[in-house]
Amino acid sequence: HKLINKHFGLDHQFSIASKLLNGVSSGFLLGFMDLCFMHNEKYWVLDYKTNSLTNYTGATVAFSDSKKLIVESMAEHHYYLQYLLYLVALKRYLQVRLKIKDASDLIGGSVYYYVRGLYTQNPQPGDGVFIDDKCQKLVSDLDNFLKIR
Repeated sequence: HKLINKHFGLDHQFSIASKLLNGVSSGFLLGFMDLCFMHNEKYWVLDYKTNSLTNYTGATVAFSDSKKLIVESMAEHHYYLQYLLYLVALKRYLQVRLKIKDASDLIGGSVYYYVRGLYTQNPQPGDGVFIDDKCQKLVSDLDNFLKIR
């Protein structure tokens, strides 16, 4: 929760949602990245979502407007935590695969694509898309936090 607050700020939907979690039980989590891709020499994760929202106005930057329904959906379902864990896993994979000590500089971020946003009336560029391209420090901090647990 403290790392989420530090990165997004106290009033962001993700910070509020993470506080409501009351912790995460120890053990294994199971999840699958829909897609991992490289863009501009950086590695990204992309996840497709089929959630039904009343408005798919794009939140193409994680900090642009934390009141958009896409951001609220990301918070409600804790998708921010999902993509952060995916990025930690990707970072660790790259470190092993590329035999490097720290792959933080190779992380681009995450893209969540709400596919129903494409089928709305008068869709605009960016509708149905959430992007966090500023999460590299948070991913590194989370990776370090998880190493000591």
